[in-house]
Amino acid sequence: MLRESDGNLVLESKKMNVHYQLRPIKKLHDIQEGTQIAVKCAFKNLHPDLKRFYPMFEKEPEYYHHGVYIGEHENHGRFTVAHFSGTSKDDAKPQGCDFLEFTANAADNQIYEVVHDNPQPIQVEETLRRAQSVLDNPGIWPGYQIMLNNCEHFANWLKIGESVSMQIEFAAHKFISVAAEVMLTSSGVSAGSLQNIISEKKSS
Repeated sequence: MLRESDGNLVLESKKMNVHYQLRPIKKLHDIQEGTQIAVKCAFKNLHPDLKRFYPMFEKEPEYYHHGVYIGEHENHGRFTVAHFSGTSKDDAKPQGCDFLEFTANAADNQIYEVVHDNPQPIQVEETLRRAQSVLDNPGIWPGYQIMLNNCEHFANWLKIGESVSMQIEFAAHKFISVAAEVMLTSSGVSAGSLQNIISEKKSS
């Protein structure tokens, strides 16, 4: 999560139960100011610095890049999306872009609305205020850290008030599961066998 300190935003680790749905948007004019959006992108197009520590599973070659539509911004035009982006880890920062730029690397040419079930979004006015503040002063936002501060952390902070990433939580869970499977296999016990042992213990 983030907290303010001397005018800057400071990262803090916090476990949080976050759940949202991704709904395809059919028409751009249906997107309201303050809407969190995402596009599906390919891992292979990321700079190596940006994809370090992401799960490397061939069956899941995509990730979702997040942003928030904020409408008109004096420095970025009428249809501005606030997002945390860059060509590398060193130059990644909060910035504004239009829909064309935001969807440039979309794998399926589709924009998704991020609909939060838990926690509920903060007030739209507060989302827009936060976006305006960070876009005007991008230096107050902490540097890019894949596990603690990526594009989803930024967009969720704007939308629900908490700097969290479901993609990272999911990746960490899969990594732990795979690591456990490897450890069990090297010990001569499969995950299935372990489950059978546990089940037998419970029934006895």
